[in-house]
Amino acid sequence: MLAGAGVGVAVAVIVAVLTFSRSPDIETSCLLNGNGEGRCEFTNRGSTGSACGFVLVVCYGGDKAYSNTFCSGDIGTDETKTVEYDIPGVRRFFDRHGKDWADECPFDWIPEED
Repeated sequence: MLAGAGVGVAVAVIVAVLTFSRSPDIETSCLLNGNGEGRCEFTNRGSTGSACGFVLVVCYGGDKAYSNTFCSGDIGTDETKTVEYDIPGVRRFFDRHGKDWADECPFDWIPEED
């Protein structure tokens, strides 16, 4: 019977190690309007952590603009935080590309390298 108890303890230790050794798993979703005002939502599916980076806009034809680097701050497991940002100069894309500027100027979150 003791051998069976040893297996149970070993399984419990392995589960505990796997639970505590998870790393942050942060998903990012960002929005941007024609005035260059936006927000990103950061959702963490792993252990507590944070994400830093910037939003980059690149228009077909070569126009580019980007936000300053910003961070989510610490996000606990299964938490979501929203951070607002701005990208100076995005208004000129609207002036050049018209009301469909977002179709011609995709943007993306660019995470900082660790």
